[in-house]
Amino acid sequence: GNLNYTASEEDQLIMREGAAILGETSMSLVDVKGDFNFKEAFGALAIFFKIITLFSLLVVGMIIVTLVPKIAVRTYDEMIKRPWPSIGWGVIYLIVTPVVAVLLMFTVIGIPLGIIILVLYFLSLYIAKVFAGLAIGLLLANKLSKEGKYKKSLIWPLILGLVIFVVLHSIPVVGGIAAIILVLWALGALITIKKQIWKDYR
Repeated sequence: GNLNYTASEEDQLIMREGAAILGETSMSLVDVKGDFNFKEAFGALAIFFKIITLFSLLVVGMIIVTLVPKIAVRTYDEMIKRPWPSIGWGVIYLIVTPVVAVLLMFTVIGIPLGIIILVLYFLSLYIAKVFAGLAIGLLLANKLSKEGKYKKSLIWPLILGLVIFVVLHSIPVVGGIAAIILVLWALGALITIKKQIWKDYR
């Protein structure tokens, strides 16, 4: 009789010796492999990590603006009042700190201190992202405010600013450079505020 079969390739039909097909033979092709699209998979993975990054920054940011709102506002004010000195201090901190930490590690006895400095260094860079996002959000909130000065909760400017920061960071080249400048800007302002707090404390 007739033979109807399904396979992924035409040469998959195996006939035993002596077998014969008296009717017609027809085959239906089926795709069992599937084409894996690396570009789409990578894009989906990148979006997933961006969402995780955004929510992680939001959690840290909400803790900061809840526990130390005055320091958050002081840092923003410092960024606005002295943007270039803040960026300058940020660049110095970015370059000098890891060099000092590595040099301390070469002394052997300075290894623990070097490790502590590196941990604080990366922690500062991460927190600077939060303050960069907050600065963006407060700038927009102040522009949109009827009084010209936003006086409500810092949560909404934080959310808005961090969303813009993460989206900006996703833009190739130009967005990445802009995000780095924002982080250095916030980092320098944080260093200045930290020195002022330390001076007041002493």
